[in-house]
Amino acid sequence: MARTDFIALAHALVHENRLKIVESLLKKPQHISALANTVGIDRATLCYHLNLLEKVRLVDSEYIILEQPHSKGKAGRIYKVNNERLQEAIKAITAEMSTLA
Repeated sequence: MARTDFIALAHALVHENRLKIVESLLKKPQHISALANTVGIDRATLCYHLNLLEKVRLVDSEYIILEQPHSKGKAGRIYKVNNERLQEAIKAITAEMSTLA
């Protein structure tokens, strides 16, 4: 992993809200309203953090037709953790930490 890629990943993971987002999305993929309620931050702030996480490919999103009774037939963006990328990040951070010890 390139050094600049590692720094971007580390930056993405050091913020408390972004860690909460990843933790919540590890449990299940969610649309933004549900995620905002789960994480406890406003949608504008959540969008900022999700964009940053998507930029470093830790989170992916896709549009689906929502099935909830109040949203039936509407398209919604669902966010989920990119597990492969998260594993890469964990390995890179672990390797970096071992060089510091």
